[in-house]
Amino acid sequence: MSKTKKVIKIIIAVILFAATFLLMYLSLAPKKYTLEVGQAAVEDIVAESTIIDEAQTEKLRKQAEDKVAKVYEEIPGASDKIIGATGAIMDIVNQSEQKTSEQIQSEINNATGITLDLTTVQSLLSLNSDSRNNIKINVESVLKEVYKEQINAENLNAKKEYTYSAIDKTSLSGKNKTLAKAVVDKIMAANYVENEEKTQQAIEKARSGVEPITYVKGSKIVTKGEVITDEKYQLLSANGLLDGNRLQDIILGGGIIFFTLTLLLMLAFYLYQFEKNIFNRTAKLFMILCQIIIYLALANLISKVNPYLIPLSMLAITLSLVVKPKLALVINIFAVLLVAFAIKAETTLIIIMITSGILSVIFMKRIMSQSAIYKYCFIIGIINSLIIVTSDIMLYCLSITTAIKCAFVLGASIVSGFGSVGMVYLWEWIFNIPTSIRMLEMTSLNHPLVKKLMQYAPGTYQHSLNVSSMAEATAEEIGADILLAKAGGLFHDIGKLENPNYFSENQTPDNNPHDKLKPEESAEILRKHVHDGISLSKKYKLPKLIQNIISSHHGTSVMQYFYHKEKCIKEDVDTECYRYEGPKPVLKEAGIIMLADSCEAAVKSISKPNEAQINEMIEKIFKLRVSDSQLS
Repeated sequence: MSKTKKVIKIIIAVILFAATFLLMYLSLAPKKYTLEVGQAAVEDIVAESTIIDEAQTEKLRKQAEDKVAKVYEEIPGASDKIIGATGAIMDIVNQSEQKTSEQIQSEINNATGITLDLTTVQSLLSLNSDSRNNIKINVESVLKEVYKEQINAENLNAKKEYTYSAIDKTSLSGKNKTLAKAVVDKIMAANYVENEEKTQQAIEKARSGVEPITYVKGSKIVTKGEVITDEKYQLLSANGLLDGNRLQDIILGGGIIFFTLTLLLMLAFYLYQFEKNIFNRTAKLFMILCQIIIYLALANLISKVNPYLIPLSMLAITLSLVVKPKLALVINIFAVLLVAFAIKAETTLIIIMITSGILSVIFMKRIMSQSAIYKYCFIIGIINSLIIVTSDIMLYCLSITTAIKCAFVLGASIVSGFGSVGMVYLWEWIFNIPTSIRMLEMTSLNHPLVKKLMQYAPGTYQHSLNVSSMAEATAEEIGADILLAKAGGLFHDIGKLENPNYFSENQTPDNNPHDKLKPEESAEILRKHVHDGISLSKKYKLPKLIQNIISSHHGTSVMQYFYHKEKCIKEDVDTECYRYEGPKPVLKEAGIIMLADSCEAAVKSISKPNEAQINEMIEKIFKLRVSDSQLS
């Protein structure tokens, strides 16, 4: 690769990167406002994308969390144990009247886990058994009522107070009431305990039930004249809507650079690895660059109105017609990733973008007329509409908006068709690229050169039609470019227009000018039809690929008839004097036309052809071309 080409490729890469970065930054970077807390807004501040007010949402979630009651579970047997504790204490005291207060206190603790004050133990010892039994009966009666309800760590003290009040209403004496309260204070405990896991689940459910405070794209965050509160200031700052926050700009720019560079390097690697023919042609690279930038710019501008109006199929259709479908699909995916990121596309739109590209590539491979482009674009629009309807049904959001989106994508698909055709003609005019549309026009038999063949070289015209049909069928069979092969077959012999009567298909049986010429002179005339064909192709501005086919359709093969005619005159004949000047075919389509041209002419030379003779002749020609290294 020359240094100039390398420099051009670097320039193309830099332009694509710079343009992509600029378009994405302009799309993603929000409008900035100069505001302070307490200042009145001089204009409406509108959300350029969906914004969630995290601070206010968190405040609402905290409020919902605070309202969640703790989840308690009953402690098995706790109520019965607590109610029976009074009786257990009294039994120990009744049986231990000869023991010290400390010993009784220890026994009560060991038996029930309750530690009574020594004063309380001593007071119980000072009572007779009937008084102790009376306290037991009254306390148990009160506790049975109290423990019919839930008692937990939070309401335990309140329940104790309620129990004290209930004891005051009993028939106990004042001293015994005080003693009963002292016992109750020590034995009362929670009969329910918090289930922290279930409480946390309830909290999470309450928090998740709070709808985020959301400002959708186009909605007002701040109304003109509204005084900026600290909360609104923080919201605007967090979303990069305030001047002076350079860090966010740097982070955004860095993210775009990384994302864009990654995709560009992947695309460059793909082209280098799998599309070297394109990678080495700066004109096509530049055209692809321009097409991507145009697509990004259109998407950026149109998305501000409604993203469903973007002509999603235009890039894939244009590149399918100008370059080739397989590469168009890869570049379309690359562009879809850029656009989806730049306009923050929703899932349904991304699916439609990808679907449009795939369908465009599939349909354009079958294109046989310009009108078919518009038909296929309409079909793509219908399919995209069905995707939108299906998506909205699954998301439970089927509405009038669905119909509007369907109308938009249908219209955008039709516009894609017209836009693509316009772009194709533009690239044809600028780069002289043999696009599918141009190939279709060239194979329509309305081209001036084809009409001249029909008028001045009818035999060559018929021969060219036959070669064109053979080349078309062969190209379809082996996966070559069908339209290029068909057009190449039609134009490969246009050089014969300069001397039509010197070629057998245009001659009458009794009028062969070569009868009066030496073999080397005849060979020169045959050789000249290739040069004449190239001259005519340039004059009529035929695509370079067609010019390539014209120049190489004979390769450097030997003009067998005149070579053998010369051999009949003299033995020592230089084969090179009877060779075409070449070059040999490089394109698959050129090789197909070389073989079709030779086979068509050779089969015509058989006086009474049958299938066996035709097959034998074709095999002979194939072997001759291969042995002569014409197809290497």
